Amino acid sequence: MIGKIRLLARYIRDKNTSLLKKLLILGSILYLILPFDLVPDFVIGLGWLDDILVGVFIWLAVKSELNEYNKVKHRSDKKASKVIKFRQKQEDNRK
Repeated sequence: MIGKIRLLARYIRDKNTSLLKKLLILGSILYLILPFDLVPDFVIGLGWLDDILVGVFIWLAVKSELNEYNKVKHRSDKKASKVIKFRQKQEDNRK
């Protein structure tokens, strides 16, 4: 769980991540945390339905985005960690 939170923090700080994606995820999280709702919670059924829908959206969107982000970053880390190939100059052993 802590690994996923760290990955989310890295995702948010990444300059290559779309600003729109960052805003959608952060906005959804804030919507659940803040006491303001589109439909007030005292409206029976509908009041909690919007919170549930936003929660499901956050779960699915963040899970999908972080899985893809982790794959891309893991792939680029593997490429970066490969041994650098170079041509070794052969010495002339003739005298």
